[in-house]
Amino acid sequence: WKVYAPLKKGETLPRVSSEDYTEGEQGDLKDVDPVIDIILKPGDVLYMPRGWIHQAMTPPDDEDGDDSAAAAAAHSLHLTVSAMQQWAWVDLMELVIPDAIEALANSETSTTLREGLPKNFLDYMGVVYEEPEEPEALKMLQQKKKGTPGGGETPGGNSNNNNTDGDNKGSKDEQIRRARRAAFIEEAKRRIMRVAKEAISMLDAGCDQIGKRFLSDRLPPALTPGEQPEQQEPEDDSTTKKKKKKKTTQ
Repeated sequence: WKVYAPLKKGETLPRVSSEDYTEGEQGDLKDVDPVIDIILKPGDVLYMPRGWIHQAMTPPDDEDGDDSAAAAAAHSLHLTVSAMQQWAWVDLMELVIPDAIEALANSETSTTLREGLPKNFLDYMGVVYEEPEEPEALKMLQQKKKGTPGGGETPGGNSNNNNTDGDNKGSKDEQIRRARRAAFIEEAKRRIMRVAKEAISMLDAGCDQIGKRFLSDRLPPALTPGEQPEQQEPEDDSTTKKKKKKKTTQ
C-alpha cells in the first residue's frame, strides 16, 4: 500500500471521493513520494485521513521461490470503511443557512430582506468598482505627492487651473462613489448578520436533520415493485380441511 498526502490545499478534507489518479511518467503522482509504503498482512488495519490518496497492489507471492505465472497472479481482498461523509460543518450550514434566509424573508415581524436595493446601486457596486488593496509603496507615494508644497503647481511655477478644477471634480465624484459603496456594504453586513442570528436559532433543528439523514442513508434500499418477491396468499382453515378430506376419500 502506498499513501500520499493531498496534492493541493483544495483537496484536503474533500466532500466527495475523487476520480482515479493516473499513473506513469505523465501521471498525477509523477515525482510525488508516498508518505507510507508498506505491505499489509491479513488482519492489518490502515487508517488514512479523509482526502489522502492511496494506491494498492498485490505483490507476487514468491515466498517459496516460485516464479510461475500462477504465483505472479496473486490476489487479495480488502474492505474500506469510510467515515465523516456528509458529516462536516458545511453540511450543517447547507441545511441551516437556506432555512434561515427563507424564514427571515417570510417573517411577519421583519422586512429586513424584503426591502428594495438602493437606487442606482450598480453605479458603484460590482466587480468593475471593486477596490483591491493598494501596495504599501504606492500608498506612500500618494501621501508624498499630497504633502508636496504648492499642491497644484507645475515644476516651472505656473498653476494649471484647468487641470486642477477637473481633478477636484473627479475627486469629489470618487468620494461620493466610495461613500455610497461603503454604505451599501454596511447595509449588506447588517442583513447578513441578521441571517446569521436566525441561523443560530436553527442549529438544533439542523442537527436533527443531519441525524435523520444519517439514519436514513443506512437503511436497506427500498425494493421496486418488480424486485419484490412474490408472496403466496395464506390459505384459510376451510380450504385446508377440504383438501385433507378429499385426500382421505381417495
